[in-house]
Amino acid sequence: MRETDSGASGKPRRRRGAAGAKRSPAFERLAAELRRVKQAAGLSYAELQSRTPYSRSSLERYINGKALPPKEAVRAIAEACGSDPRRLAELWDQADQARAAGTRRRRRWACWRMAAAVAAGAALTFALSVVPRLFGSDPAAPGTATPAPTGYPTTRLPESTWSRTAGAETSDTGPHRGVLSATIEWTGPSTGPYRGRITGSVRNQGAVGFCAIADAWYDGATSPIGQACGPGAVGAVASGFERTQRALVRVCLRHVSTNAVRRCSDWA
Repeated sequence: MRETDSGASGKPRRRRGAAGAKRSPAFERLAAELRRVKQAAGLSYAELQSRTPYSRSSLERYINGKALPPKEAVRAIAEACGSDPRRLAELWDQADQARAAGTRRRRRWACWRMAAAVAAGAALTFALSVVPRLFGSDPAAPGTATPAPTGYPTTRLPESTWSRTAGAETSDTGPHRGVLSATIEWTGPSTGPYRGRITGSVRNQGAVGFCAIADAWYDGATSPIGQACGPGAVGAVASGFERTQRALVRVCLRHVSTNAVRRCSDWA
């Protein structure tokens, strides 16, 4: 039976995800299939963690439907459980499309509200400038002509600047050997796209033979933004971006000799 909770009226309502947004049916189907695959494999969360690059807490959120997992996590869970990843990948595509559709609806509503505010402001400006003249109170001095307008005024959406801190740790058991601390700043209209930068530091806390590497994710494209090689090393993190809707960061360990990347954190 699908878990529900009740509001003040006592009627069941669909659970909400970690971000507070109502979950789509496609999202629920994906979570249900992840639970079924895990149960069919007979794996505990600890065993599943040992077979994937994701932490136990992240796996619990993904499988229990508290957060939409990355597509890579869905494939990793399917392979660890000996299941065909194509079915789960198809369900993930449907859930991601539903999430994107909800985001577009919210942005359209925000644009409509802003357009209504701009229209109301224009109507008020017109009333204040034209109505007094209709009743004989033209502000121009007697015998002088009011200068002709040189062009229509232009309206530009207001821009704002935001910032947030992001922290990530590699998925080692015990002390985390790669730690990232970053600040993400972006500027633009409320609906984007944005320009901004990522600054901070990445630390290697004792990983011998490894570099702690920091990556940025810009609308689906991954880019390296800093590294710290050798135990105790600290490296600067710096990156700029333009015309971007979403920016995330993570930290991984990369073997110095083989360049193999492992123990990546979740995107933050």
